[in-house]
Amino acid sequence: MRAKVLLPIVSVIIIAGAILWAYPRWMGPSPLILSGTIEARDVQVGSLVGGRIMAVHVDEGASVVAGQRLVTLEPDLLDIQIQEQRAQIDQARAHLALQLAGPRPEEKARVRVDWQNAESERQRLEALLKKGVVAQEEYDQEADEEGRGHRAEPLRQKDWAVQEEA
Repeated sequence: MRAKVLLPIVSVIIIAGAILWAYPRWMGPSPLILSGTIEARDVQVGSLVGGRIMAVHVDEGASVVAGQRLVTLEPDLLDIQIQEQRAQIDQARAHLALQLAGPRPEEKARVRVDWQNAESERQRLEALLKKGVVAQEEYDQEADEEGRGHRAEPLRQKDWAVQEEA
């Protein structure tokens, strides 16, 4: 009797184990099905110059290669910017040419007269100081103001004199 009861129970356990073992292999691997959105890495695209976009040559999300034209900018603003840059270059070249040419005779004469006026004023104040008409403080103050205004120009005048002699 024991064998009659045990045989069906063992048979059911073996059949159930075989089914559990064979079922996943019989059905095959199930594909992974998910819902959602996959986003790619964002790339920042920029331009060396600013301006308004005249035409867009590629669609959003399209694959592009290096050197491919993406957009065309309106040339009006770019042309103006190029003209401004050329004008600045021309201005710098003109300034350089002036510096290389040195001072004009009119500038030399004006600086020479300014220096002579400042020197005569200093000598006048010095004479008044010796006579006691002007205080030392006033003389120093005037000499200071004259020195600040004309100190560099006598040096330039000497440089010009050397250039003229050479």
